[in-house]
Amino acid sequence: MRRLAHASLLAALPLLAACNNVARGNAPIAPLGDALPYGASVIAARGSYPPPPLDGAELDAKNVQLRLPRGCVPLSSEAFVRTAAVVDDEDAELLAACNVARGGVSGGARATVVLIRHRVQLETGEDAASSLRHAPGVLSVARTTAASSVAGEAGPEVVLTTSSPASVGARPSAAIYFGAHDGLYVLYAEIDGDAESLTAWGESLAAALKPSMAARPIRWRAPVGLAPSRSAIGGENRLRLPDTVVVTARTFGDLIGAPRAADPLDAREARSLLVFRDEAQTGLGGSVYRAKLLPPIATTAGALARLTADARHLGSIEATRARTKLGDVARVDGEREDGTHEVYAAFEDEPGEVTVVRFVVAKGKWAAYAPWIEASIASLERGGAPEPAY
Repeated sequence: MRRLAHASLLAALPLLAACNNVARGNAPIAPLGDALPYGASVIAARGSYPPPPLDGAELDAKNVQLRLPRGCVPLSSEAFVRTAAVVDDEDAELLAACNVARGGVSGGARATVVLIRHRVQLETGEDAASSLRHAPGVLSVARTTAASSVAGEAGPEVVLTTSSPASVGARPSAAIYFGAHDGLYVLYAEIDGDAESLTAWGESLAAALKPSMAARPIRWRAPVGLAPSRSAIGGENRLRLPDTVVVTARTFGDLIGAPRAADPLDAREARSLLVFRDEAQTGLGGSVYRAKLLPPIATTAGALARLTADARHLGSIEATRARTKLGDVARVDGEREDGTHEVYAAFEDEPGEVTVVRFVVAKGKWAAYAPWIEASIASLERGGAPEPAY
């Protein structure tokens, strides 16, 4: 899977400037160039270009509705295909793209609007905003609400960014990020205007995107049971997870290539077989990984789990055993200084080889998750095909 830098995909979509040429003829899309640190003076020199009214066509795009601005002409089929090809993400889908004309002035479009859906791990607005603040070329990051598809109701939280031009011939941009249960929607616009125009366009984009009821905004909710499906965790082992927990394979950080702040629920492990998080990434994280016994200091799965808890400086460590269909499984509970609760369930399924299931629960969420973690561990068994990752 490709790792995509924010500068090469979103803030640096010179493909949008190039697709203006494609829309007018058969000119090829120019290759992506190196990002250029354009300053405020370069953006200001472009002049004012406020967004036109949102009274164009309304498009149904998967689980969102998009209201196009006046004069936004869809790209030709050839231009649309070429634009999609430059969105160099094998797990993305280009949903809509159009140019806003200059109003009779020759020279092509003054703005290009693109709606993309990336199939990445669910993200809260807070997590997305934190990552985007470190992305190259980003001028501003704000959290706001999108328009609602239900009259009188507030829309879901979205993240609004403005970015400087990223290459020669490119324009500054504004973008709206909306995390839904079927992926991350990005409504992106390159605008031939100054910083004030970018801000106005950003507000217009937030009003243009209306997530439908099926989009299901990302919010934490307490689990009420175990998920009906089972997750394979390596070999023939499987377990059931709380119903608010999803198996993940790809993160927002993978998409934009930005360094992320330390995450108390970071569940990544070397050689992990499975990584999972709750839907909002604020309550529970975890992973399943393999480890070797370390005789003479850890000759059993329980001793290895206890050693791991000690190495992570957990306090109030409690070691017990859980009964499962695999037999008795060693369980170790402990707490970090910040109140985060960790649970390890470990069992030796091959001589000298241990499978470890690790749950990490945020402070204040333990009461909600405790019974379902116990039930999840008890569900450990053999058999079944792997569950597809999100």
